Amino acid sequence: MKRPILNHTRAGDAVYDPFLGSGTTLIAAAVTDRVCWALEIEPAYVDLAILRWQARSGQAAVLAADGRSFDVVASERARGLAREAA
Repeated sequence: MKRPILNHTRAGDAVYDPFLGSGTTLIAAAVTDRVCWALEIEPAYVDLAILRWQARSGQAAVLAADGRSFDVVASERARGLAREAA
């Protein structure tokens, strides 16, 4: 994804990915100084994309609505699922 992004956009441009999947476009946009606007409806892929981006960037993903980190949100979600299963 890095090559097409470099070939068709400039630094600071937005890149759109309607099917983010594992986050390759997100990472390529970050590496090439682009903004990534993406959609993904499958929670497992959202989590995977975030984890890959965090590992690559060294930054922590933050929920825009309230400022909680991805790690906090994932932990709260896991506890909620465990309670539902019990």
